[in-house]
This record gives sequence, structure tokens and C-alpha cells, in this order.
Amino acid sequence: MKQKHFLLFALFLFLGNLHAQVSLQFNSVNEYIFNTREALNFSLINSNLKSFEVQFKGKITKSDGSTVVEFKAGPANVNPGANLFTPMTLALTDVQYFNSDI
Repeated sequence: MKQKHFLLFALFLFLGNLHAQVSLQFNSVNEYIFNTREALNFSLINSNLKSFEVQFKGKITKSDGSTVVEFKAGPANVNPGANLFTPMTLALTDVQYFNSDI
């Protein structure tokens, strides 16, 4: 019986660590001069106590669901607390356009 309780406790402890420890919110962009780099304009809140390095990947889709562009940004350090990312602080490392009309 103790082994079952320990296993359940370990499972809950493991699942508790799987919850998102970061939240992302996109900042406002000018839709009239929007370009792919403007997608790198967001705030990220890290509720973890440690810094970590990430690489951001994203895609922009049309209203019909078709992909316009997929991109990657270079590695960035995410510190505990609020982090502001802009096109000036992140660099695009890979961009693939799928729609030549836009």
C-alpha cells in the first residue's frame, strides 16, 4: 500500500513539473507595415527560478489556414520574470515563404 502511495505521489510530482512555466503574450504590431520580423515582438514571463536558452519557431497562416511563412529565430536567453523580445533583440535565422502573393 505504501508503494502505491509513493508511486502516486511521484506521478503527481512529475505531472506538476509538466505545467507550463512560461507564458507568452504578443505585443501590438502595426498591421499596415507588418513583416515577418514583427512576429518577434512579444513578452515572455518565466515563472521558473532559473534562466534557460530557447530557440523560437513560428509560422504565419492566412485566414483559410494555409501557411504563408515559417521561421526560426536565433537562440535567446530567458531570465526569470518578464522578458521582452523585439525584432531588435532577436534575429531570424531561417525563413521559408510558401505564398509568393504576400
